[in-house]
Amino acid sequence: MLTNFGKFLSQSCIGQPIFVVGAGRSGTSVLLQALGQHPAIVAFPGESPFLTSIGGDATLFNGQEQNYYRNAIRLTYPAIMSKLQRLGFEASGGEHYALKNTVRHRINHRLFSNTAICYWGAKTFPTAFVSEGLDAVYPGAKYLYIVRNGLEVVHSMTKFHGFKDNDFTSHCKTWARSAEKYEYLQTKSNALTVKHELLSQNPDRVFSDIYTFLALPNNDKSANFTKTNVIHPLDKNDVHTTDNQALLSKRDNPTALWDKNQRAIFSDICAEHMQRLGYDFDL
Repeated sequence: MLTNFGKFLSQSCIGQPIFVVGAGRSGTSVLLQALGQHPAIVAFPGESPFLTSIGGDATLFNGQEQNYYRNAIRLTYPAIMSKLQRLGFEASGGEHYALKNTVRHRINHRLFSNTAICYWGAKTFPTAFVSEGLDAVYPGAKYLYIVRNGLEVVHSMTKFHGFKDNDFTSHCKTWARSAEKYEYLQTKSNALTVKHELLSQNPDRVFSDIYTFLALPNNDKSANFTKTNVIHPLDKNDVHTTDNQALLSKRDNPTALWDKNQRAIFSDICAEHMQRLGYDFDL
């Protein structure tokens, strides 16, 4: 009963995910939560790393050895894709076709049962290879790739509990590897690149561009969310504020406390990717 109800409520969006992608400390969490302020998007909390396994599995049935894999499994290709689609959806949003999250979203936005949710959003980490599989499983998939100045990211990593135990070189390599890993998204036809700096400074413009990309009507609640919330700020609790831009503008220069050796390390490891992402820096 619950599964059938969940399937009914999710039928309009299950094939149309929005994959929020980016390096750690780049704004993926605030972007995902802000998307969930739109009534047509149910955003699933946390991270969904298992989606990369779904995409990897799907590539087996579409790659050079697809005949072998399709013949070796006792299901039709459409049935395989349908099962993978549901598995990825439920792994991200919960059992019974993400019923609890979907119902909660409808209640919060006062949506009637005949009002369609168009997309579901999740934070995940696909390589170019994995994205090919995800596109096969989810024909309506969209990718939002959020990038942030490497100087800011590395500084943030030195302060945040999930990263700060690593050394400075590791922080630089982590950001550089991420920039390289997701570079394909800058030219992928169903992906849109979002600059963290512009999201902070002019969220109205950013979300207008995002909703044009998604073919959805604009909704100012998403921009207002980013204006009044700072998510996971430097190892502190989330902050609700009346002026996010003013709060962020008070932050110190991220490189002010870096020594000469750290500046050299960052330049050696990150300079090429900084240039490719359009960031100028002078250390």
